[in-house]
Amino acid sequence: MVLNKLGLPYQAIAPDIDEQVLPGEQVEAHVLRLSKEKALRVASKLPLDSPPTLIIGCDSVCVLNGEIMSKPETHANAVAQLRAASGRVVYFYSGLSLYHSKKHSLQQEVVRTEVHFKKLTDSLIEAYLQQDQPYHCAGSIRAEGLGIILLDKMIADDPNSLVGLPLIALIKMLEKEQGDKESLNYLE
Repeated sequence: MVLNKLGLPYQAIAPDIDEQVLPGEQVEAHVLRLSKEKALRVASKLPLDSPPTLIIGCDSVCVLNGEIMSKPETHANAVAQLRAASGRVVYFYSGLSLYHSKKHSLQQEVVRTEVHFKKLTDSLIEAYLQQDQPYHCAGSIRAEGLGIILLDKMIADDPNSLVGLPLIALIKMLEKEQGDKESLNYLE
């Protein structure tokens, strides 16, 4: 997990929320809403006597031609998504939320990554899907795995955002919380 790079103790908890795009919802509003909902859902599961806890919520989506591409969920959908991305520029948006359970404070940021896909053959798509099976990944891409072979280049302030968590933005948020002298737990 990307968060391991920071060497901080954490516990991963699945928030189990509905990730559907709301009618008329813009991409940045969508990822911010979902990251906030994830953080708040986890916070609601904490015992009342729990110590002050920082809860990280993050959600990423892929945008092609101005349309949000959902997680493919199936092989056929992943093939269709990758064919559509072939030779194109695709944008990935990561919404990040950091919620402090005792102060009830929330910090949020959106990080955008521009990804240039190679021209993809059906055989390359099939080999990749068989290997990585990225059916729960935005845009059918698992860049931390074999998915990197599908890309020509990536333009990003933080390459970690493409693999699930924009660490540079998170570090800035954690630094803002550093003024709190209490011991904090980190949850994702």
